[in-house]
Amino acid sequence: MDEERLVISAVWVDDGQRHVHQPRNIDTGFVITGYRHCNCHYTLYLMGQIELTMDGKRAERIPGQKVDGFLSNKNNFYNRKDALEIAKKANQIINKDGKLRGGTQLTSEDLWLSYDRDDIDNNGPKIKFRETSII
Repeated sequence: MDEERLVISAVWVDDGQRHVHQPRNIDTGFVITGYRHCNCHYTLYLMGQIELTMDGKRAERIPGQKVDGFLSNKNNFYNRKDALEIAKKANQIINKDGKLRGGTQLTSEDLWLSYDRDDIDNNGPKIKFRETSII
């Protein structure tokens, strides 16, 4: 059987409702995924679920618990702390010195390389991706 691995950043919003097509271990609420957690938060902003302030902080708009985490190749959602154990077991941590950006919690930067946003023009960002190790 395949080893469980983390494949994408995710945010679980527990709105108390049952939704279809959610991770296996999520009974209520819904999960938004993105390359980085900031991508998930921005999607929630576009959906009207959260408000963003000019300093980049999130302001809650709807009631419900919001949990940053990751989705696995087995369609399970894990919070940052539990995801760290999955990533260690699957040897997914890319930091050679073993230090984590999030201290005791996992960040996507601990798992896969970043992308550049250096070419911004009037037509929006031109994103250049580097090689990653997400799958």
